[in-house]
Amino acid sequence: MKISRDAILKNVGSLLENAPEKIYGLVARLLDEKELTEAKEAELKRQADAMKSLYDDQKSRFQEAVRENGVLTRLPGELRGKVESLNLNCARFKAKFEEAIGRIGQLEDALADAEEEKVEAVNHNRELQEKLEHAMEEKGRLDSIVKGLQEQVVLGNKDRFGHASEKSSELFRNTGMDADPLEEDAPCDAREEGGDKNPDTDKDDPARERRPYSADSVTREINSRAKDGGNGKKRREPRKAARKDKIFDTVTDVVYNYKYDIGELNRRYGETGYRIIDFECTRELRETRPHNYEYRVYTPVIVVNTEEGGEKILSEGNPGKFYPGSFASLSLVASVMYKRYGLALPLYRLEQEYSARNVLLTRQTMCNWILKFGLETIGPVYDWMEKEFGERCTVQQCDETTWPVIIWPEEDDGTRKKANGSKGYVWVHTSSGLGSGRKIILYSFEKSRIADHLRRTLSRLVAYLVSNAYVGYIAMEKERGGSLSVANCWMHCRKAWARACAVMKKSISEMTMEELLEEPAVKGLMLANDIFAAEKPLKSLEEGERKEKRMSDVAPLVEKFFSFVHSIDLDDPKVMGKLREAAIYSLNQEERLKVFLQDGSIPLDNGFCERCVKPIALARKNSMFSYSMDGAKCNAIIHSVVETAKANGADVYTYLKYILSEVPKHLDGKDREFLAEMMPWSAAYRAYEKQELLNHADESVPESNTPPAGMKFIPKDKRIA
Repeated sequence: MKISRDAILKNVGSLLENAPEKIYGLVARLLDEKELTEAKEAELKRQADAMKSLYDDQKSRFQEAVRENGVLTRLPGELRGKVESLNLNCARFKAKFEEAIGRIGQLEDALADAEEEKVEAVNHNRELQEKLEHAMEEKGRLDSIVKGLQEQVVLGNKDRFGHASEKSSELFRNTGMDADPLEEDAPCDAREEGGDKNPDTDKDDPARERRPYSADSVTREINSRAKDGGNGKKRREPRKAARKDKIFDTVTDVVYNYKYDIGELNRRYGETGYRIIDFECTRELRETRPHNYEYRVYTPVIVVNTEEGGEKILSEGNPGKFYPGSFASLSLVASVMYKRYGLALPLYRLEQEYSARNVLLTRQTMCNWILKFGLETIGPVYDWMEKEFGERCTVQQCDETTWPVIIWPEEDDGTRKKANGSKGYVWVHTSSGLGSGRKIILYSFEKSRIADHLRRTLSRLVAYLVSNAYVGYIAMEKERGGSLSVANCWMHCRKAWARACAVMKKSISEMTMEELLEEPAVKGLMLANDIFAAEKPLKSLEEGERKEKRMSDVAPLVEKFFSFVHSIDLDDPKVMGKLREAAIYSLNQEERLKVFLQDGSIPLDNGFCERCVKPIALARKNSMFSYSMDGAKCNAIIHSVVETAKANGADVYTYLKYILSEVPKHLDGKDREFLAEMMPWSAAYRAYEKQELLNHADESVPESNTPPAGMKFIPKDKRIA
């Protein structure tokens, strides 16, 4: 059956739909060859038919010719040869046609294979598309990680090479602002408080304090510059006049030295050529090097006649000795404790200092003194402070930091002990930083950071706890069922916005003030600055008045801040990194950030308590660790007494001498009421400190006296020459 060319092309075209062009061209060429072969076969057949007819005609003619002439007998043989040649050509063309049919079959198989490959390619393409989608998701995740790492690098470089504080002045240093940005301890703007200060008069006043930097102040400055045509130049604030003589107000010892040479004056001007009308006074503060001396006390050894007529030797002893059996004195132990805990000097440096003065006082000896007197003598004072802290302080502040211990004891409950050299925690508890009343600062060493310590420490009288957002404080709030409210620290909230400003895509120094105020991170920071600026003048007020002022002046600013935070679209891809963290932190802590408005004694931030962490951090950096848990607890006890004395304006060295000398006098009895007079704010201590300072004004090495008259006794020097 003959297949038409169009039918074959149609079938092949359907098979080759979406097939490669090369295969399609090859099939077309094969079909062209098949067509040519069929055309040649038809032509040969036509020629064969023509030859046959010619043959028949010639045969008839030949027969007629043969009949007519026998000469034509060779012609059929020649014609037969031509016919055979044509038959061979036809057979050859038929073989080529069959070969073409075979190749068409092969092409059909190739098309089927290509169709299968096409299906596989489609499936593979689908898999690649899914992988691409996963890769794009992974790229987005990695981009966010890279963004976070870049922010960490920026903040790390800032923390390492820049200023450690998060003050606005460090962020907006090169923006051309007229005033210093707001700091937590910045002075308030009297004009914003309704004052009538004259700017021209203020400029010449050296005591004038610079105004805070807030969103409202920036807006006013932009408007004022716009009125001036934008040509307003930065006005430098005058520095406060230095008062070098102020340091001499507290110095008790004064040495007067009239330095002149009458002979030299006579030689220069003649005996009658001049007269002294006054003396010009120049002053300098001098310091004498600390001095250690040996203090020997000789008490009589006597021979007493007995009733039996014999004699016995008696020694009066020294009942007033500070530490029997040791060379330690009250002043030496107090000095070691003051330097170790008041000045954060490690014991090995104290050992070097005493060695430089030819005093062989080892760090092991000083450590033993600290452990003994810290636990036995200062420990009861710490316990009394803890008792007063729980009874008097309804508003408390809390924080914690790490402290390494080398040797950990075995656990009492049989559980596995902590690995030697691992970290414990020092918890810091303080009374409210507001007001000028008694300040109590307590440190407590614990093995871990779990909330069990808070359950033991926080009394039921505590109504408000100012802290960071650590989950342990929130757990205590939930356990107390509403009797305890946690007030979160606004410094932490503001710090989150300050760090968001530090990692903005465009550098702050490259933006104008108008562009700055359009940045969400800057807006959040400025609104937080407004809250601190409004709170600053309220610190000196009484609790009731402070609460009223907060509700009228600070509460609207708090609402304005949180309205702005709620307006931030967290689903916006542009809100990411530190800006997103700052917004989420503010939203999550909104309820606890507003607690300070409920009571005038609640501070706005936890800065007072966090500043009390610094002595522990400084001691950890210098001394590195405690060898035992007892040493760590002793450190916490002495730090508590020292820092409480500082906070209440007591002289630390004098206060330590007072405790070390007075507490042992009462430890024999069970009554502990005497510890009330051991507090740094007690009248008994204040009188002691006043007398000690007066004694110190004339303090010098006491002179040696002589043995009784007529006694030729020279004390034997026991020191080896």
